[in-house]
Amino acid sequence: EYINEESAEIQPFVSLKSREVISISSDPVIESMKSAIDDFIKNLYLIPLNRMGIHFSSEIDSISVSSLSTIKSSGAAEGYLACLRIILHARDLLMFYGINSMIHFFDSIENGHSNPIKSRIKRQMSEFISFRNSFSDLKFKSKQPNFISHPKMKILSHILESHFSEQTNSETRVIIFSNYRESVTEIAIFLKTCSAMYKIAPLLGASSQSNSIKYKKTDQKS
Repeated sequence: EYINEESAEIQPFVSLKSREVISISSDPVIESMKSAIDDFIKNLYLIPLNRMGIHFSSEIDSISVSSLSTIKSSGAAEGYLACLRIILHARDLLMFYGINSMIHFFDSIENGHSNPIKSRIKRQMSEFISFRNSFSDLKFKSKQPNFISHPKMKILSHILESHFSEQTNSETRVIIFSNYRESVTEIAIFLKTCSAMYKIAPLLGASSQSNSIKYKKTDQKS
């Protein structure tokens, strides 16, 4: 049985919500890394797959991880598609969650538990010089003081500052949702540097594979 917030039995318990979409200008550093990833994808995956009779749009923005699951393949093509899924996921992390999330994901491929597909990608990352250089430069920049992983961070800070300044006479709380575990930790660390008044409490699901900061259940409840 499927129900949602518009179902009759749920309606009495649903609060009214308003939604505002905020557009953010593209970041030149992110766009540069995106171009490097796109070049990586085109040369190592799309061109070989095209030779095997599996054709994709030249616009990589139109290719999604989910769309690859509908492609029937076997043999060598399946290996290329498996690698492509992983690199497209890394590209999504860069665009939606920021540079640090992407770096963490690629580092997990290079240093984490290996399998044939990850070993193949690791080798390709090392051998594709333009990608390797762009990634190395980005990792260096990410370690600089006051580095901002994604322009969303600054916008988030402004939104929170505005919200709390308007709520000076009452207690108020804010929940910030993110689908990617590592970005939750990054957001928490960033907001702690924005204001000492913020009491940050990350809510993270259990994960035995994560190397991120651990938060006890008692701390999350408080």
